Amino acid sequence: MFSGMEADERLFDAQRQAFPNLKVCRWIEPLPGDSLRAYAARLAPLVDPGEPCILGGASFGGIIAQELSRHIRAQACIIIGSISSPSGIPLKWRMLRPLAHLPLDRLNSLFYWISKLGRPIIPYNTRRRLLKLSRPEAAFVLWAMCSVLKWRPPSAPIPTRLFHLHGALDRVFPVHLSKPDLVVPAGGHALTLFCPTAVNDYISFVRNEVGG
Repeated sequence: MFSGMEADERLFDAQRQAFPNLKVCRWIEPLPGDSLRAYAARLAPLVDPGEPCILGGASFGGIIAQELSRHIRAQACIIIGSISSPSGIPLKWRMLRPLAHLPLDRLNSLFYWISKLGRPIIPYNTRRRLLKLSRPEAAFVLWAMCSVLKWRPPSAPIPTRLFHLHGALDRVFPVHLSKPDLVVPAGGHALTLFCPTAVNDYISFVRNEVGG
């Protein structure tokens, strides 16, 4: 399993308790110019168990899991509160795609000055978010956000079965933009934290389906 871009293995605490052999993999540092495809290709040999497995991820981690499935012998790929194509990205974020092509250091500066100069007209929470993204420790998150906006998966489908679980109340990736296999009626974006039973049941279902 792979977490979201701002989360770690604690996102899957309930799943690790239910499935003792579940491994939550850590991110590696992206290289300058890394696309999601290139990043996944570098990550694959570090996380490949060397035998058939089930890959999965939440949010950003679900996108990475799909790209990894092209390099690892996966029996299935489970995405949780994630998207299977760029069409699942909301319009308000797609409109920012031109910014995603700027060098990250320029984005750092841009976000810093917008947060400072936009005080009279930009809501406080938005300015706070922009200021956070301008800091050096947010480099991975900024790269991940830009990479998702630039994501162009190959036309060929991933070489394994894709299983998609989504929350009906997801505000990051609205459910109406995707075609999930199962929708959790009261679920938001962080399904593993707030709807752990639904997630665990779905993982068990997938394991039974593929014989994992």
